[in-house]
Amino acid sequence: NFSYVADDRPYSTPARSWPWFLSNCGDLDMNGSKKPQSLFRDVVWGRSELELLVHAPIPAGKREVLSKWGWPDEHPHWNWKGHEGEALAVRAYSRCDSVRLYLNGKCLGTKVVSPRLAADFEVPFSAGCLVAAGIRDGREVVRKSLQTTGRPRHLVLFPEKRTVSADPNDLAYVRVCVTDEEGRIVPDAAVRLKMTVEGDGILLASGNAAPDDMHSFRNPACTTWQGQCLAILQPGVKSGVMLLKVVAEGIPPVEMEIRIASVKYEP
Repeated sequence: NFSYVADDRPYSTPARSWPWFLSNCGDLDMNGSKKPQSLFRDVVWGRSELELLVHAPIPAGKREVLSKWGWPDEHPHWNWKGHEGEALAVRAYSRCDSVRLYLNGKCLGTKVVSPRLAADFEVPFSAGCLVAAGIRDGREVVRKSLQTTGRPRHLVLFPEKRTVSADPNDLAYVRVCVTDEEGRIVPDAAVRLKMTVEGDGILLASGNAAPDDMHSFRNPACTTWQGQCLAILQPGVKSGVMLLKVVAEGIPPVEMEIRIASVKYEP
């Protein structure tokens, strides 16, 4: 995907050291969340008017090189504590004519969108709100913002569905997110979670989609990556309820019921 190197090689086929266990290329991570290249393609295919991404700080003395299928180390967030005042590469993808950028209400300039559907800026990091405004025919038509979040305060559960069939093949996927006091996902939160399932099902697997976190997916403990992880519940063969409980140190515990409905078989 990408590597940070100190030599002058023209490109890289990443050969990550242990515990990397996947290439981390492609549009979706292992838990089904969109990666930066997928947000770009939303713009290409007309599903989004504007996407805003920030390149991670490049380590001192190194430069980024990409594999032939790689993508830059971009992220859709403005949480870069420890890099105050450091110039970060900000890229807006859009089909608009130009993009105007604001930081904490101050206009940082306007850039024409290139044929690659990108407008590039350099912004010294300062916590707050980074806003991109898409301009078309001289007027603003769309905005996208990235807000520096607060500290991890809550756990929030997002189930794919609240009812499954009484069939071990009908799994229940529940996304576990770490949020701040305002309910915003904290994208740099690495919080150790412990999950349990009570009732008429089991915790089949959990995982955080990190390409270098080589822990068993059967482990009921999981550390969030980019503020999230996924729990997979498996029902039994009778109707009832599965109760997912998630706890973390210093954060209130949460729980959620997943209903198991009986299956009617046609003769």
